[in-house]
Amino acid sequence: MHTISELNNKWWYRLIKVGYLLLIMAACVISIAVAFEDVGTYQTDYLVVCNYGNKSTFIANKDKDIWNIPQYYDYSESLAKLPDSTKIQLQSACGISQAEMNAKFENPNDNKKLFDLTETKVNTTSYWSAILWSILSIIITFAIAEIIRRIFYYIVLGKVKPVK
Repeated sequence: MHTISELNNKWWYRLIKVGYLLLIMAACVISIAVAFEDVGTYQTDYLVVCNYGNKSTFIANKDKDIWNIPQYYDYSESLAKLPDSTKIQLQSACGISQAEMNAKFENPNDNKKLFDLTETKVNTTSYWSAILWSILSIIITFAIAEIIRRIFYYIVLGKVKPVK
């Protein structure tokens, strides 16, 4: 055998082609399913409102990569249960200076906290990112399939790009 048309006359080659195509389709379907698996799911995060410093508003984990805020606590009354490292990260993200902190602690009658934390839900994956991952995974699947096909041709016909 020296050409693909001679190979097409063999029943085992046609069976391999059918199995090969089914395998490629299954890989594409699985990769698309995995890419869209997290679309529409949410995770708990915290909306931070800075009362001092830059007076900005941001989402702790998503925007500033502040992740170690313990869940299941109501921070509307007190921030005492926050870890010290998290408090330092939040103060830095809010741009609260040492002078502002000293002024805050010198005036204990001021009921305003350095920052407010409100639990919120954040979408983990958007449709656009899932579509892009799907396209990328399909391209990779077809590239790997083409490499496997060329290796098969080299083994059976002795050429990477055989004559039809």
